Amino acid sequence: VKSSHLNYGIEVLDAFFFTDDANCRLDCYQRFESPQETYNLASGSGQKTLFLIANSRRERYDWTDIRNLNTISDICVNLEDERLDYPILTSLQKTTAGEEIALNMEPLTCEITLRSIACNFSGKPYSNERFTLKRIFLTYVNATSSIVPEANSKQTRIINAGLLDEHHLKQFHDRDIIVLEFDQTIEIEPSILNRSLYCYENYSSEESIGSPYTRLVIEGQIGENTYYYPIRINAANGGVKRGCRYIFDITLTRLGLTSPDEDLDEGEIQMIMQTEPWKEKDWYSVGF
Repeated sequence: VKSSHLNYGIEVLDAFFFTDDANCRLDCYQRFESPQETYNLASGSGQKTLFLIANSRRERYDWTDIRNLNTISDICVNLEDERLDYPILTSLQKTTAGEEIALNMEPLTCEITLRSIACNFSGKPYSNERFTLKRIFLTYVNATSSIVPEANSKQTRIINAGLLDEHHLKQFHDRDIIVLEFDQTIEIEPSILNRSLYCYENYSSEESIGSPYTRLVIEGQIGENTYYYPIRINAANGGVKRGCRYIFDITLTRLGLTSPDEDLDEGEIQMIMQTEPWKEKDWYSVGF
């Protein structure tokens, strides 16, 4: 396997070959515990299903119970273990031994980007007040994800259930995955931020008490008062999905809420959300 490294790195690579039949039995397992320019993989002859995972945060002995592809599908990882520089990357593809193919290894996460933000309180009694952006963060975040893309993860544990849980953030390797700090005055002219947060897929046909959609929350201050603007991400289309980037351009038009766990009225912001496939040129591209 040859890897072309741009933005994201591979520290540890685990490779699994499974038989391409009804049983999908494990044919071969290999592990590489240091970055290499070329990864040489070997398997038995014939049709195979190849599963690659990089930066899994698992030790070699953690894979000893893997007997078939179904047992791989049952394995979940935790968002707290994700790293911005070495995210968990996976790839699943059918191949034939000896065949040359190209693979893209992609992260398990979705990207939530606040591209720009403006504040226009014109015509309001508080029009002369200054809004200072303090934080953006995600709430109702799915804490776990299956490592196999086709095995859609259900919500088994939620991070930031309506509020920013500062105590839980201490468990994150990189807390900037779901919260970013600012101290920036926002004017009528949009401020270009291009700052991103990351979360696992949280997708369902409709929102319910047990399965709330993930929210992007804007937190700021006017004077001594703190206000929140919680935005349900892609609520009209079922929430957030792996492999997607959700890009926001937002204008605040009214005072926000006093709690991040309240419902935002449409009139409190003007918002443009753009959804596009998250296909970066800088993922690992591998071939063998």
